[in-house]
Amino acid sequence: MEKKSHKKQYIFIILIYLIIFIPLVFLRYPDARNELKYFVITEDMIKAKNYLILKYFSELYPDKPPLYFWILIFFKTYFSNMFFSLSLLFGSLLPSFGISILSFKLFTKLKDEKFGFFITLILMTIPYFTGISVFLRMDMLMSFFISLALYLFFTTYINNNKPRIIKLIVMYTSIGIAVLTKGGAGFIIPILVILTFLVLEKNLSFLKKIHFFRGILLILVILGIWFYGIYIQPDGKEYISLLLGQETLGRMVKAKTHSRPLYFYLVRLPLILYPYGIIYLGAFIYYLKNIRKYFSWSLIEKIGFAWSVVPLIFFSFVSGKLEIYLLPLYTGFVVLGFTFMERIKYSKIGNIFIKITEVLLIIPLLLDILFNKEKNREKCIKYLIGTTLVLYLTFPFLLTKYNDEFTLKNIVQLIQNTNNKIITYKFSDFLNISYEVNKNIEDLENKDIISKIPKNRKIFIVSREKYKDEIEENNKFKLLYNNRAYYLYSN
Repeated sequence: MEKKSHKKQYIFIILIYLIIFIPLVFLRYPDARNELKYFVITEDMIKAKNYLILKYFSELYPDKPPLYFWILIFFKTYFSNMFFSLSLLFGSLLPSFGISILSFKLFTKLKDEKFGFFITLILMTIPYFTGISVFLRMDMLMSFFISLALYLFFTTYINNNKPRIIKLIVMYTSIGIAVLTKGGAGFIIPILVILTFLVLEKNLSFLKKIHFFRGILLILVILGIWFYGIYIQPDGKEYISLLLGQETLGRMVKAKTHSRPLYFYLVRLPLILYPYGIIYLGAFIYYLKNIRKYFSWSLIEKIGFAWSVVPLIFFSFVSGKLEIYLLPLYTGFVVLGFTFMERIKYSKIGNIFIKITEVLLIIPLLLDILFNKEKNREKCIKYLIGTTLVLYLTFPFLLTKYNDEFTLKNIVQLIQNTNNKIITYKFSDFLNISYEVNKNIEDLENKDIISKIPKNRKIFIVSREKYKDEIEENNKFKLLYNNRAYYLYSN
């Protein structure tokens, strides 16, 4: 294949991130449940000068590996005034950009420029994927390292030459870093994809060529260094026990939180892959139904199947389930959905899938009716992508309104420079604000306690909207401020 620079495509992808997503990073206000919790953990790590064991309000917090918090610590230490924005930029948005670039490069190499560009643009126009890009969650960073490992694997596979050792070291190291970012999924997903693909290719002997078992050993060495560093800490043994038991095996077999039924992901796919979810569900059923004919599938179909269907089935059997756990599979979802549409593009069912997808956005359907008399499938996809990108342009303007109506931004500004005691009512997540406002916060669960608060004490009470009536029963406290999500009262 003739090598091209693909300069126009790279510039287009870069401009989308610069114009649409970079402004969001600097406009967003953190959410109380997760992002502000990470602030608390980061602050605890800095104060304790312990960068391996995570604590949340001095309690062991083995839910997450440490690597993502090292990024937060760096920006908190050296760029405290822009801590949140820079953490978002480097911890989520740039990894999302990296996944987009890797997707374009990989599928351009595997097929052609048009295919690679379409795959990338479809990925970038899935609102859930791009939405997570501007949230402080380690899933996007883990997904980047998984994508990097799989990019290196698939490009090694198609080259047929003896792989360079440095390339293999980077591939296996990426898997190790993925584990240090979010946990076991960083190992399970790439290994599962690689093994499934080679089974479909009837080429398990390729494992020897990529020094598979030595690579696994390298990953184990990386993890071993991490575990040893934890083990020699005062709370090390207990932390490792919680990490391997409660947070790894526990979540897989019998999760205490986020326990969902087997079919959870299948019924959520239309929403989290919107507007393309119905197409992927069709692909999922089609390729499972025709699994015995896998020998007739193209290389890209095998990649899409290995990168999405098999990991999706695996995660469906895991006890703990959240939509965000599927983020590393999004490239696979898009690839299999797109190849499915190519297979059925001349059939009646193919037209039905496109029409349903267009209806979900409305505007593409109108454009299709007015300007696509020849029913060109490529035009349909362009209308879908273009409509979504135009809608994305409104996000920076909508975000200011969102901050006012659905975040704690204004409440924090009101309580920050006062001497009032701060109490929350059935809102323990607000405790995460304590480092932000530099005040001790008390959470109450019983409304009777509120009635016993002395009148001479200056108090702020913060609650969520659904508990406002319970506070307003007490005439001591008057509403000071509210938006659609939160209420602030004062006596």
